[in-house]
Amino acid sequence: MAAGGTLVPPPAARAQATRDGFPQNVQGSTSSRQAYRPVPLPPGLLTGSSRQQTSSPSAQAGQQPALPGSASGNTVAPNNLQRMPLASPNSLQTQPPGINQQTPPQFRDPYTVPESTLLGSGENKVNLLGTPSTPNAPAQSYGLPGSQMPSAYTAPQLLGGHKEENEDPLRLSDVIASVYSAFPEIQAARLQRQVAAGEVTSAWGAYDTKLQGYTLNEPTGFYRNFRHGIGVARQTWWGGYAAAGYRVGRGDFQPWYKERETNEGGEFKLAFAQPLLAGRAIDPQRVALFQASLGRQAADPQVQQAILDSSHEATAAFWKWVAAGLSLDAQQELLNLALQRGRQLETGVRETLFAEVELVLNNQLIAERTAKAFEMQQKYVEAAVKLSLFLRDENGQPIVPNYDWIPLHFPQVQPVGGRDFATDFTNAQARLPEPVLLRLEMRSVQLDNQLACNELLPRIDAIAEASQDVGLRASSSNDKGQFELLVGVQGEVPLQLRKARGKIVSTNAKLAQLNQKYQFVQNKIAANLKASYSALVAAEQMIKQSEQGLQLAVDTLARFQYGFNQGFGKVDLIYINILETKLTETELKLIDAQTRWFIALGDMQTALGLNPLDQAMALAQLPISKLPGPGSLPQPQVPTAEELQQMFQQLEQIRPQVPGQAPGNLPAGPGAQQPPGAAQGAGNLPAQPPGGALQPGVGQGQSPVGQVQPGGGQGQPPVGRVQPGAGQGQGQGQQN
Repeated sequence: MAAGGTLVPPPAARAQATRDGFPQNVQGSTSSRQAYRPVPLPPGLLTGSSRQQTSSPSAQAGQQPALPGSASGNTVAPNNLQRMPLASPNSLQTQPPGINQQTPPQFRDPYTVPESTLLGSGENKVNLLGTPSTPNAPAQSYGLPGSQMPSAYTAPQLLGGHKEENEDPLRLSDVIASVYSAFPEIQAARLQRQVAAGEVTSAWGAYDTKLQGYTLNEPTGFYRNFRHGIGVARQTWWGGYAAAGYRVGRGDFQPWYKERETNEGGEFKLAFAQPLLAGRAIDPQRVALFQASLGRQAADPQVQQAILDSSHEATAAFWKWVAAGLSLDAQQELLNLALQRGRQLETGVRETLFAEVELVLNNQLIAERTAKAFEMQQKYVEAAVKLSLFLRDENGQPIVPNYDWIPLHFPQVQPVGGRDFATDFTNAQARLPEPVLLRLEMRSVQLDNQLACNELLPRIDAIAEASQDVGLRASSSNDKGQFELLVGVQGEVPLQLRKARGKIVSTNAKLAQLNQKYQFVQNKIAANLKASYSALVAAEQMIKQSEQGLQLAVDTLARFQYGFNQGFGKVDLIYINILETKLTETELKLIDAQTRWFIALGDMQTALGLNPLDQAMALAQLPISKLPGPGSLPQPQVPTAEELQQMFQQLEQIRPQVPGQAPGNLPAGPGAQQPPGAAQGAGNLPAQPPGGALQPGVGQGQSPVGQVQPGGGQGQPPVGRVQPGAGQGQGQGQQN
């Protein structure tokens, strides 16, 4: 990552990164935090957020912040119950089931084994999986986050307030350092080095010096003799062999085995053989050694590939965990709004300020939002469990991250524009291990091909033997006493050569396959770079648009909350619910956009072959994002209370009416009798212009291209809107 500072990782992890094939290019001198938690931390319970909250004095008093421009103490919080009851007090003889009468909602533990999955009865019930199970077992026995939701009665701070950042949240660098230290797939890849080293040692075994010996005796029979021998031999590098030894043969030997007999002192012998054609330039022993050496060279790229793949998965799992936690916070805030409003509605129903039906509707919202909170909680639990595969303690055991470890803000998003594709593509090819592994594999197949081509040659070996007996002669003729030398050649050649020719065809096809794979790997590197860069740019634009949409959603909700509290008839609880849900959806979109950006950043880093630990430590140096989120939504940008009052009064005036019922209305339908002057204004505008449906109203001028605003006796503006006026006369609009 080009932007942001870098941090020195822990010495052990940094040294391991160097051994794993990544160049160490981290600069700096100090580390702000330990990048690995050496002590296993207990799994947290999802029973609530322990994150501290700070807010304005008005928020601490249970009220929403006042709107800009409003009078001191005149807030627009739902506490101001000023609406008239929609039902008579007699209809409220039975106390409706309100929130204050109920205990906080208890959620069934999703990890408790259901009764339907148990066999037997009473104390003999057994889990279908074969392990003993206790009904209603606590969630802690599974090592998972608990299923209890955060407190639903915490006062929400939707339009204001701020949650402080955790002092020590879980960071991506912690997860990546844990992956380096204890992830099983990486540990298995590191063991490949020992496997490769063992294979190299094994291949060298073909050139071991061999100690040979024998003792053969015939103690009975007509020919009684004994023979003993000892010697050494070894394969030579150029395909031949060399041997040296000593033997002794005494007794009576068959005339046809007289060469077995030696003088009294025994015989010393040297032997040597060397291929002249097949087996001289290359032989199976050397091919095995070369291929084992290539396997040892491939061990480091294999470890690097395992680190890149595992770190890539860990990065995506980490950001999905962060997003799941923040989404759970956002959904909890939405639920808290309905719960807080329910308490106020219950009070209003008792004081005949609200109708019972509104409380019933709000209870429906509570049920729906509680179900959605359950869904968000389950997604968080799944994300936490998946992250535990990569977050491990010093013993390699998975750690389910605590709910309180979630950072409340993403790091600051950095622009990625101005990158050069050709430079990135060249650097990626040089860094990534996959092209290296393919080249090593191609070299191994080429060795098999060279060996097959060499086997087309005839096998011709030059041999030489020298021997000398010592000691007392074994016979009167002393036929063993002279120095003996044997030289010559021997050879063989298969007539069909099918083994060599078939091997050549096979290896050539394998080389063609590897060439295609190498070309595809290059294409894949280029595609990954382009896709990740495109995802980064798109996510950056999504973040900007989502941030703007969230601000507008907050502003819209603040305006209509004011209208709801002031009792304007067109703003009801259903409308407020839609706006609150839309606000939460926009908030979740912003969280999702940031998650997409950081996952795309991890994709880009992996596509470039960068050291994941270096990148994670550099990411930890970035400042936290100032984008809004759960607990820190932007302040609403709304007009003054007087302007809001005028706005909703205007909204009430333009509410559609039933045609034909108000004086001066447009005709109810074709053929209906129209009051004089009701269908046309002074400008002789048609009763129904081709641009759209007519808007009923008293004294409204009609425009072919725009919306009609209430008013009378006013001219028509050029854009087709009628500005409101005080008169109630017939429309005097003028056509454009």
